[in-house]
Amino acid sequence: MLLARRPSLTDALADHESLRALPDGSLGRVFLTFCERHGLDARKLIESQHRMSRDYAALDPVRQWLADRFTVMHDLWH
Repeated sequence: MLLARRPSLTDALADHESLRALPDGSLGRVFLTFCERHGLDARKLIESQHRMSRDYAALDPVRQWLADRFTVMHDLWH
């Protein structure tokens, strides 16, 4: 189901207003605090990844979606 819809985790994590509306202590709010403390922006991170990658443009759309998703997931694990 997730693969069929391919929602953008980048867009969800870059939407700081929506994250701010989540309850205190939720993963989204903690992530927002982390981003604000470290000056992180999910969209800028993805743009940088695309510029630096030698292979991204050659990937099929599913692999591009996965690459973007794994890139922004990294910061969630912190």
